[in-house]
Amino acid sequence: LEGNPAYPPGAGPPLPPLAFSKACMRVARGHAKLGWHWWPDSNAIPSIPYEGRRPCVQRGTCYSGCNEGAKASPDLTHWRSLVDSGAVRLISGARVRRLIVDANGLAAGAEWYDPDGIGHVQEADLVVLAANAIGTPRLLLASADERNPDGLANSSGLVGRNLMLHTWALVTGIFDEPLESWRGHRSSVGCMQFYESDESRGFVGTSKWHLEPGAGPLGLMLPAPGFGVWGEEHHARLAERLGHVIDWGITGDDLPSEANRVVLSDTLRDSSGFAAPKLLYRVNDNTKRMFEWQVERARESFAAAGAARIEALTLAPVGTHLYGTARMGDDPRTSVVNRWGVSHDIPNLAIVDGSVFVTTGGVNPTCTITALAARTADHLAQHRAEVPRPARRSTIALTSPGKAKAYSIAEDGKAAVTPVDFDASERERLAALADALIPPMHDRPAPSKVGIGENLLDRVATARPDLVAGLRRALRPGSAGVADWLQELAETDADARHALEVAVAGGYYISSEVRALLGYPGDDPVPVRPDA
Repeated sequence: LEGNPAYPPGAGPPLPPLAFSKACMRVARGHAKLGWHWWPDSNAIPSIPYEGRRPCVQRGTCYSGCNEGAKASPDLTHWRSLVDSGAVRLISGARVRRLIVDANGLAAGAEWYDPDGIGHVQEADLVVLAANAIGTPRLLLASADERNPDGLANSSGLVGRNLMLHTWALVTGIFDEPLESWRGHRSSVGCMQFYESDESRGFVGTSKWHLEPGAGPLGLMLPAPGFGVWGEEHHARLAERLGHVIDWGITGDDLPSEANRVVLSDTLRDSSGFAAPKLLYRVNDNTKRMFEWQVERARESFAAAGAARIEALTLAPVGTHLYGTARMGDDPRTSVVNRWGVSHDIPNLAIVDGSVFVTTGGVNPTCTITALAARTADHLAQHRAEVPRPARRSTIALTSPGKAKAYSIAEDGKAAVTPVDFDASERERLAALADALIPPMHDRPAPSKVGIGENLLDRVATARPDLVAGLRRALRPGSAGVADWLQELAETDADARHALEVAVAGGYYISSEVRALLGYPGDDPVPVRPDA
């Protein structure tokens, strides 16, 4: 620690150890009893100040964003220095309609639309796609023309096919003793004990386990739209879980199938008028057997760690990490790009995202994607003279995408945020609905008593303006009673119901009075002790 400004000499008693270690070490010791592998997981977050990023302070909000500026997201690691140097021009809020090709079939640039719906053309000698395994095939298919009626780079017919993703299981250990398990960065411990494929288990493929803290009140009570627990059971569920749960998240290998694919929707368009991607995907039987087996091992892990109760979601209704829809290979008949990530059909078009993968493996793909991207960039730079250049056009006709969404753009280029003024009836309606979702119990006050329809609503609307439209729909006057209206929203307007749930739970749990009663300090910073 010598020279580390976070730990100056004579600064007083040592800082507290890593807060999540209580929960983390319980599971690690359980694995030691079983003779199973565990190891601190790799994370792109620093424990000391590094290149303008601050050290991690264990807020535990990695999935929703790092308000400390420690998480190594590209806006901090790459874009800022590149933009400041003048090497690149970054345009956010742009949507590419199609790629442009010249008379010889070479990529010549892109047609794109800004947030105001105004069309632009960016000509280029070389085009590189990095829109991942949904956005990349969507764009290639949307760029079909007379020469390429099935889409660009698609002579193999495989653009959009072989969609793979990391299916996911969640196993939760609930412990009787308090562990402050809302703290800690995501994926604190990894387990590779069962990573190697073994057909004797009844399946092929591989999985990695990630041990994760159990989140704060909002994460526990709003795990996903439609999965919240409301009414009389709300407080009991939170009391059981806040600070008491640890999760094994399991990501699993996926097998390629040409039937799993991305196509363009015939009916759905986005707010810019572009055809939306449509996903056709079925979980295969091998994956189902894999997760059933892995989940049973995760149950054994938590049992060895002393969990009082264990819950499992064998196949979570979510897929993470996208692969396969522009696969790499030497044979143009069975692949979309060559071993360097360059299209077999269009020699000045490269793809540098997860769509080039032919298998998934069980680990997160980011390091492999970035390594392949750097490899492709080196290859293109070394062979730049051999890459053909397209013919320039003096005029390029813009296609009509349909009606574009209207945005308000401030002078600084960011979308303008209009202060929300909820009227008295909307505020009263919110208080009534909130009291039904989170009723008072024992020492827990009703949301209406802590100001859910007053300053807490204003704080939520300021922090999350994206919720306002749905929230207004949820708060519109009607003849239905509170319970009937909540049910009707769930059945007819899921977005409005979700906006209401986030506003209610978000407002309730940012109340200092409620947090004090829970014994939950909020996401207060606890610096990492690298020596601990």
